[in-house]
Amino acid sequence: MLEEENIHDIYPIHQAVIHNKPIYLTIQHAKSSIPAKYVKRFSISSLAIIPIIVNDMAIGLVLVDPIHANEPVTKNDLMKLSHYLKLAVGSTLDSAPPTYLLSKRELEVLQYLANGLGLKQMAPKMSVSEFTVRDHISSAIRKLGVNHRTEAVAVAIRHKMII
Repeated sequence: MLEEENIHDIYPIHQAVIHNKPIYLTIQHAKSSIPAKYVKRFSISSLAIIPIIVNDMAIGLVLVDPIHANEPVTKNDLMKLSHYLKLAVGSTLDSAPPTYLLSKRELEVLQYLANGLGLKQMAPKMSVSEFTVRDHISSAIRKLGVNHRTEAVAVAIRHKMII
């Protein structure tokens, strides 16, 4: 929803994220503090801003229009919603990729990457071409479900697949 906006420019969103606490805005507060284009585009009648917190750090946020039959949203409602979101996100982040997911060679290239080696340095150590090293890295990235080699190394270290 707010992909074009800087959260620092939208005060209640910024406050929810920096304080790691959910915030609820009534329609009056939403209209005065959320850009009008969003209030109009999404017909916002109220807004719950819930930071996604992992290891005491906000890694994102969820915006919800929780109004239902004009019943007020309580602090308890917000805390429940925040708690369930934390459980949902935590369960997906805590699921470690199984060690057997990666081949011996894929683990080897990740370890070399963690040690700071490049393709040209890895290839002779592994007695393969640079293209084969690149293929092992690509395969590890794909199997771990990450976007780039740095993330693959971080996941492998975090889950004690490499040192």
